Amino acid sequence: QLLACSIAENLKPTVQWLKDLGLSDLQIAKIVASMPQLLGCSIEKNLKPKYVFLQGLFTSKEVCSIIAKFPPLLAYSFKRLQLRTSTLIGSGQLSGSSLIKCMSFTDERFLMRFPADAQVSPP
Repeated sequence: QLLACSIAENLKPTVQWLKDLGLSDLQIAKIVASMPQLLGCSIEKNLKPKYVFLQGLFTSKEVCSIIAKFPPLLAYSFKRLQLRTSTLIGSGQLSGSSLIKCMSFTDERFLMRFPADAQVSPP
C-alpha cells in the first residue's frame, strides 16, 4: 500500500506534519522505519484528530514523546484511543507510559486489567 502512495500527495505532507508537531528528523526517521503505514494515513481524517485528542490530555511535548516512543498509537482506531484513555483517567492512572502499555494490550488483556465494570466510556 505504501508503494502506491504519491510522494508529493501523501508522504511529504505527512513527514512535514510530523515535523510541525515538533518531532525531530531522527524521531521521524524512527517512526517511519517502525511504522511506515502511517505515511499512507490521512492527516485530516486520521492522524490530526488523534493528536488533537491527546493534546487535551498531555502537553504538546508529551504527545510528541509518546508518539516517538510508540508510533503504532496513531494507527489504532480513535474509538480504542478514547476508550482506553477514558478508562485510565477514571482509574486515576493516565500517564504517557500507562497509555502506551494499555494501547498495546490485546482486548482480552485490557479486559483482564480493567474489567468491564471498571471501564469508563468516553463522553
